[in-house]
Amino acid sequence: MNVLKFFNPVLFIILIVCFFLPFVQVSCGNKILVEASGMDIVTGTDYSEDKDKDENETKDSDNYRYIMIIAFGITLVGLVLSAFPLIKSMDIVTKIFNISMAVISLFSFILLILYVYLTDRSLKDTKNVLEFKLLYGFFVLVAFYLITAVVNVMLLIFSGNKPDSQKQVAYYPPAAVNQNKICGKCGMENISDAAFCKNCGSKLL
Repeated sequence: MNVLKFFNPVLFIILIVCFFLPFVQVSCGNKILVEASGMDIVTGTDYSEDKDKDENETKDSDNYRYIMIIAFGITLVGLVLSAFPLIKSMDIVTKIFNISMAVISLFSFILLILYVYLTDRSLKDTKNVLEFKLLYGFFVLVAFYLITAVVNVMLLIFSGNKPDSQKQVAYYPPAAVNQNKICGKCGMENISDAAFCKNCGSKLL
């Protein structure tokens, strides 16, 4: 199980790296107006290739940038929290941690889908004919969000099914054995420290 502690830190590092991959592309006809990575969207970098182009043609792609900012921020929080089990490990803490990681991943996944839907709809409502295209970075990020969520759900399920060798077994001390001495001659029961039988006076062994 010690190796499993590194799953979430590695997965969240990959998620952060995915934000630097090509994410979206907005084009008009055969001309590419915008090609941006997830980090370009988060930071609001001026990634337009044509500086003299009317800003109204491409600004709609940034209308919902705050959604990407939230998704990136939540992912950063997940990266920080993912290091916690490496420091301290407790059953109840581990379960809460796995639930939190799964929720963070699923919520970020929903935010990405929401960003794409709202941006695509916004571009379709413009007067210009703009084409909104998702690039491979987006799909890799979405895939790893789902993988992270599934991994944490599986860890949560299997954490409650420990093998018998790892389960704590209640210890019950053995019952006290009767130490009283029985006389071999008359059969009288005597106290444990008695040297002679109280009935016949014979020496007890």
